[in-house]
Amino acid sequence: MTTPGYVFDSAGEAERLQVQAEVWSGDVEAMLDEIGIGAGATCVDVACGPAGILEPLSRRVGATGKVVAVDRTPHLLEAAREHCRKHGLENVEFVLADARKTTLPRGSFDFVHSRFLLLLFEDYGDFLTEMIELARPGGVICCQESDQAAWDYFPTPPSWPGVKDVIERAFATFGGDPNIGRRLVHIMRERGLDDVRARAAVRALQGGHPYMQMPLILLSRMHDTILEHGLLGPEEFDAAFAEMQAAVDDPATWEITFALTQIWGRRPIAA
Repeated sequence: MTTPGYVFDSAGEAERLQVQAEVWSGDVEAMLDEIGIGAGATCVDVACGPAGILEPLSRRVGATGKVVAVDRTPHLLEAAREHCRKHGLENVEFVLADARKTTLPRGSFDFVHSRFLLLLFEDYGDFLTEMIELARPGGVICCQESDQAAWDYFPTPPSWPGVKDVIERAFATFGGDPNIGRRLVHIMRERGLDDVRARAAVRALQGGHPYMQMPLILLSRMHDTILEHGLLGPEEFDAAFAEMQAAVDDPATWEITFALTQIWGRRPIAA
């Protein structure tokens, strides 16, 4: 996705998303097992970035199924195309489109998925509307989002509680909510989806794992927002960043990630 409110629209984003896909791959497999995605299914991964969950979907639906990869950022969609070539995924199609208006056929997919998309936008409901309309009656709409409550580093840097708070407040300045994961069950039920289910997971990371850099990535990419809104002063920002960098670089530091919430429901079947 590319939008004025998209905090991750910068150089190095494809690499970050590849790491992210690897970190959560086991939990994606467990989620898809529980949902029951199998041979012959038609699936769409909206705002998929360079990898999304294209590989497990492609493998599960097989030659008789189909996966559509949607992203509005050309270089990310091209990275997804290369990812699929590298892994021999021949049943994936690619569509350059905004996830709010994909132009895909309505009511035609067994499984419609997004990950870490709704948390970025005040108008997240527009994305959810599109996803619901893409699903066939009885089809599954699935959103993977975040909840920061569990997120921590050990030993905990003194600046970390304040940094986490600043990240949440910076998201709020453009209408985002990095804790939307805890609200998604209610949101999906309000939208009339049936059989809404929830799953959640955290990861323990250590040894300088690249995903441990996430607070530094967020601080860097929201630097101007943080200063413009007075969330931190320049010297406070630099001190907090330096302390977090030192903690992440310390081989003794380990992390409990934010929770990945996996919420899905079914489009109602008309009576």
